[in-house]
Amino acid sequence: MNGLDALVAHIHPVDRQATRVWCALFDTHPSVPVSLMALQMFYGARYWSKVRRAITSHSATGVLEDDVLHVAEAATRTTRVDRDQLVGITLAGLMVAELPDAVALPNAALLETPTMVLRRRARNTPEGLFGRFSGDRRRWRVTIEPDPTLTYVVSHGEPLAPCRGGNHEQCRVGILAGSDPHPVIRHACETPVLGRVSIVELFAAS
Repeated sequence: MNGLDALVAHIHPVDRQATRVWCALFDTHPSVPVSLMALQMFYGARYWSKVRRAITSHSATGVLEDDVLHVAEAATRTTRVDRDQLVGITLAGLMVAELPDAVALPNAALLETPTMVLRRRARNTPEGLFGRFSGDRRRWRVTIEPDPTLTYVVSHGEPLAPCRGGNHEQCRVGILAGSDPHPVIRHACETPVLGRVSIVELFAAS
């Protein structure tokens, strides 16, 4: 996506990969209603109501990078957090035509700080002292963002998430961390466990 690389440096590490996943998905499926997308994957989603207010009050300049930074800066006045925590969710909001009124987050997620989230994601390592030498017998801890309580263990080569009802368009996931530095959008039932992983559910079947 044009402009994303310039914005990455302004995005807090807790939301950088989520922003890349969002933009990759949006570029691939621009017509998908935002209600089906997981704005919840952004840490900044907890400030959505105030970011939404800043977006609706902003007069667009036509330069996305400038608009994102301006809106995020404006939102800092009411959220009272640093701008870098708002840039990712602001970009997502500016990319959709209809803004949802609210973004629901589980209570467990609301209790986490950016540092706690990053630390939790970094712990997604093979189980056991000799896990790294287990090859295809390795097991991995997977968390479906944004709820840190939705954590389970899968074996090497297993899907990261189950296919929901056989409708592959409803079960896509994005890899937020792994051996590949870039996020990958794949069908959940076809995504093998190949490295450190922390996934975010982008679509949920009704």
